[in-house]
Parts: sequence; C-alpha cells; structure tokens
Amino acid sequence: MKKQYGRVSFLAACGVVSLGLALVISFKAGPAYMHYWYVKSAVEELQLSPPRASASNADVYRQIKRHLQDNAIYDLNPEELVTITGRGDRRQYMVDYDVRVPMFFNADIMLSFRPEGVAEDS
Repeated sequence: MKKQYGRVSFLAACGVVSLGLALVISFKAGPAYMHYWYVKSAVEELQLSPPRASASNADVYRQIKRHLQDNAIYDLNPEELVTITGRGDRRQYMVDYDVRVPMFFNADIMLSFRPEGVAEDS
C-alpha cells in the first residue's frame, strides 16, 4: 500500500492566493464605497426635497455635510465631492470624485466615483 502525501496543486495555490487578494482588496476598498453610498444618498435626498430657491450653494453643501455627519462621516468635504450646477429650483447635483486607497507597500487602488457616461479628464 502506497503512502499518499497531502500536496497542493499549483492551481489550488493560485486560487487560494487570488481569494486572499480579493478579500484584502474588498476590506480595504469597502469603506470608500460606503462613503460613496452615503454621499449619493445625501444627493438623492436633495433631489427628492430640493432646498429653497433662495438657498445658496453654501447652504446646500452644509446640508450635505450635516447628512454625512449624521452617518458618522467627518473627514469628507462636500465641496470636493459634489458639483452643483444651475441656480434656484434648476440646480443639478453630480457626485464626482476620486479616492486613493493604500493597499500595501507602495501599491494603491484608485477609485473614481462618477455618474455613468461622464468621461474622465486626461
């Protein structure tokens, strides 16, 4: 009777490494996506119940910041995240920003949060 040794094939090892890498990326990038969802929900709230026509853009940014702080996000600046175009009742809000997430050593992941169909500046 031959003795069998527990060996791992190369493909199984590659699968385990890629699964581990996917987990590390998801744990590191997860908070950035959560922040994006909170910013997006603040903008959607503005679209459902728009501010008064007499409210300035600074008032709108304060409202977004208040929404983020209600969700315990204090390190994001709404002026850098949301672009407001138009005036009064015809305002449009667009979430458009980039986040750099450090992974390990000198490797980073760059996440771009833009509306669909908007090309990135080169």
